[in-house]
Amino acid sequence: MGQLNGAKINAATVGLYSCLDSADQDLVKNIVTRDKCELNVTDGGTAATAQTETFIYQNSTTGNVRVVSASVTTPIGVTADNTNNAVFNVFRRTSAGASQAQVAQLTTNAAQGNLVAFAPASMTLTPANIILAPGAVLTASVAKGGTGVAIGAATSQSRIEVLLEPSD
Repeated sequence: MGQLNGAKINAATVGLYSCLDSADQDLVKNIVTRDKCELNVTDGGTAATAQTETFIYQNSTTGNVRVVSASVTTPIGVTADNTNNAVFNVFRRTSAGASQAQVAQLTTNAAQGNLVAFAPASMTLTPANIILAPGAVLTASVAKGGTGVAIGAATSQSRIEVLLEPSD
Protein backbone atom coordinates (compact mmCIF):
# COMPACT_ATOMS: atom_id res chain seq x y z
CA MET A 1 0.00 0.00 0.00
CA GLY A 2 1.22 3.47 -0.85
CA GLN A 3 1.64 6.22 1.68
CA LEU A 4 0.52 9.77 0.95
CA ASN A 5 2.60 12.65 2.21
CA GLY A 6 2.50 16.38 1.70
CA ALA A 7 5.21 16.44 -1.00
CA LYS A 8 3.49 13.73 -3.08
CA ILE A 9 0.09 15.40 -2.75
CA ASN A 10 1.59 18.77 -3.71
CA ALA A 11 3.34 17.28 -6.77
CA ALA A 12 0.15 15.52 -7.87
CA THR A 13 -1.85 18.72 -7.44
CA VAL A 14 0.65 20.79 -9.47
CA GLY A 15 0.57 18.16 -12.22
CA LEU A 16 -3.21 18.07 -12.19
CA TYR A 17 -3.52 21.86 -12.27
CA SER A 18 -1.32 22.12 -15.37
CA CYS A 19 -3.90 20.08 -17.30
CA LEU A 20 -6.94 22.13 -16.24
CA ASP A 21 -8.43 25.42 -17.34
CA SER A 22 -9.12 28.09 -14.70
CA ALA A 23 -12.76 27.03 -14.13
CA ASP A 24 -11.71 23.43 -13.46
CA GLN A 25 -8.83 24.61 -11.25
CA ASP A 26 -11.38 26.50 -9.12
CA LEU A 27 -13.57 23.39 -8.95
CA VAL A 28 -10.67 21.22 -7.76
CA LYS A 29 -9.64 23.88 -5.22
CA ASN A 30 -13.18 23.98 -3.83
CA ILE A 31 -13.39 20.21 -3.52
CA VAL A 32 -9.93 19.69 -2.03
CA THR A 33 -9.46 22.66 0.27
CA ARG A 34 -12.87 23.95 1.35
CA ASP A 35 -14.67 22.81 4.46
CA LYS A 36 -18.28 23.27 5.50
CA CYS A 37 -19.65 23.35 9.01
CA GLU A 38 -23.30 23.50 9.91
CA LEU A 39 -25.56 23.79 12.91
CA ASN A 40 -29.25 23.02 13.20
CA VAL A 41 -31.11 25.60 15.28
CA THR A 42 -34.67 25.51 16.48
CA ASP A 43 -37.24 27.47 18.41
CA GLY A 44 -39.83 24.70 18.49
CA GLY A 45 -42.13 26.86 16.38
CA THR A 46 -42.33 29.45 19.16
CA ALA A 47 -41.80 33.04 18.04
CA ALA A 48 -40.20 34.32 21.26
CA THR A 49 -37.79 31.39 21.81
CA ALA A 50 -34.13 32.15 21.02
CA GLN A 51 -31.22 29.72 20.63
CA THR A 52 -28.24 30.46 22.86
CA GLU A 53 -24.73 30.65 21.49
CA THR A 54 -23.60 27.14 20.51
CA PHE A 55 -20.28 25.70 19.26
CA ILE A 56 -20.18 24.97 15.52
CA TYR A 57 -16.49 24.60 14.43
CA GLN A 58 -12.88 24.72 15.61
CA ASN A 59 -9.89 25.44 13.36
CA SER A 60 -7.81 22.36 14.07
CA THR A 61 -5.23 23.18 11.38
CA THR A 62 -1.84 24.80 11.93
CA GLY A 63 -2.74 27.72 9.63
CA ASN A 64 -5.41 30.37 9.38
CA VAL A 65 -8.74 29.63 7.72
CA ARG A 66 -11.15 32.15 6.20
CA VAL A 67 -14.94 32.19 6.24
CA VAL A 68 -15.97 32.35 2.57
CA SER A 69 -19.73 32.47 3.03
CA ALA A 70 -22.51 31.77 5.49
CA SER A 71 -26.17 31.03 4.92
CA VAL A 72 -29.43 30.22 6.70
CA THR A 73 -32.05 27.78 5.45
CA THR A 74 -35.42 27.63 7.20
CA PRO A 75 -38.01 24.83 6.86
CA ILE A 76 -40.86 27.35 6.83
CA GLY A 77 -41.41 30.74 5.25
CA VAL A 78 -40.41 33.57 7.59
CA THR A 79 -42.11 36.94 7.15
CA ALA A 80 -39.82 39.95 7.39
CA ASP A 81 -40.59 42.45 10.14
CA ASN A 82 -38.46 45.34 11.42
CA THR A 83 -39.57 44.86 15.04
CA ASN A 84 -40.57 41.22 15.56
CA ASN A 85 -37.79 39.22 13.96
CA ALA A 86 -35.03 36.65 14.32
CA VAL A 87 -31.31 37.49 14.20
CA PHE A 88 -29.06 34.63 13.06
CA ASN A 89 -25.46 35.16 14.23
CA VAL A 90 -22.10 33.49 13.65
CA PHE A 91 -19.31 34.54 16.02
CA ARG A 92 -15.56 33.91 16.21
CA ARG A 93 -13.89 33.22 19.54
CA THR A 94 -10.30 32.52 20.53
CA SER A 95 -9.20 28.99 21.42
CA ALA A 96 -9.79 29.97 25.06
CA GLY A 97 -13.41 30.92 24.26
CA ALA A 98 -12.80 34.64 24.74
CA SER A 99 -13.20 37.74 22.54
CA GLN A 100 -16.53 37.21 20.79
CA ALA A 101 -16.47 38.87 17.32
CA GLN A 102 -19.34 38.96 14.79
CA VAL A 103 -18.47 36.97 11.65
CA ALA A 104 -21.86 36.82 9.91
CA GLN A 105 -25.42 37.94 10.53
CA LEU A 106 -28.88 37.76 8.99
CA THR A 107 -31.88 39.60 10.43
CA THR A 108 -35.38 38.74 9.24
CA ASN A 109 -36.31 42.38 8.65
CA ALA A 110 -37.62 44.38 5.69
CA ALA A 111 -34.10 45.02 4.36
CA GLN A 112 -33.46 41.26 4.19
CA GLY A 113 -36.92 40.40 2.93
CA ASN A 114 -38.97 37.28 3.57
CA LEU A 115 -37.21 33.93 3.90
CA VAL A 116 -38.56 31.21 1.63
CA ALA A 117 -38.81 27.67 3.00
CA PHE A 118 -35.84 25.48 1.99
CA ALA A 119 -34.14 28.31 0.03
CA PRO A 120 -30.73 29.26 1.49
CA ALA A 121 -30.39 32.97 2.35
CA SER A 122 -26.93 34.54 2.46
CA MET A 123 -25.73 35.99 5.73
CA THR A 124 -23.78 39.27 5.68
CA LEU A 125 -20.10 38.75 6.51
CA THR A 126 -18.04 41.13 8.67
CA PRO A 127 -14.76 41.22 6.65
CA ALA A 128 -12.62 42.25 9.64
CA ASN A 129 -13.58 39.03 11.48
CA ILE A 130 -13.54 36.28 8.83
CA ILE A 131 -10.03 34.94 9.59
CA LEU A 132 -9.76 32.16 12.18
CA ALA A 133 -6.35 31.54 13.72
CA PRO A 134 -5.36 27.99 14.67
CA GLY A 135 -7.52 26.86 17.58
CA ALA A 136 -10.14 29.59 17.09
CA VAL A 137 -13.79 28.52 17.17
CA LEU A 138 -17.03 29.52 15.50
CA THR A 139 -20.28 29.69 17.43
CA ALA A 140 -23.82 30.46 16.31
CA SER A 141 -26.98 31.79 17.93
CA VAL A 142 -30.45 33.02 17.12
CA ALA A 143 -31.68 36.09 18.99
CA LYS A 144 -35.24 37.39 18.79
CA GLY A 145 -36.28 41.04 18.42
CA GLY A 146 -39.59 42.31 19.83
CA THR A 147 -41.96 39.35 20.23
CA GLY A 148 -39.85 37.39 17.75
CA VAL A 149 -40.83 35.23 14.79
CA ALA A 150 -40.84 31.44 14.41
CA ILE A 151 -37.96 30.01 12.35
CA GLY A 152 -39.26 26.43 12.28
CA ALA A 153 -42.24 24.30 13.10
CA ALA A 154 -42.63 22.35 16.34
CA THR A 155 -40.43 19.47 15.15
CA SER A 156 -38.33 21.05 12.37
CA GLN A 157 -35.04 22.93 12.47
CA SER A 158 -33.36 25.72 10.55
CA ARG A 159 -29.75 25.32 9.46
CA ILE A 160 -26.81 27.70 9.58
CA GLU A 161 -24.02 26.71 7.16
CA VAL A 162 -20.54 28.21 7.00
CA LEU A 163 -18.06 27.60 4.17
CA LEU A 164 -14.34 27.87 5.04
CA GLU A 165 -11.05 27.66 3.15
CA PRO A 166 -7.36 28.03 3.98
CA SER A 167 -6.32 31.68 4.25
CA ASP A 168 -3.41 33.10 2.29
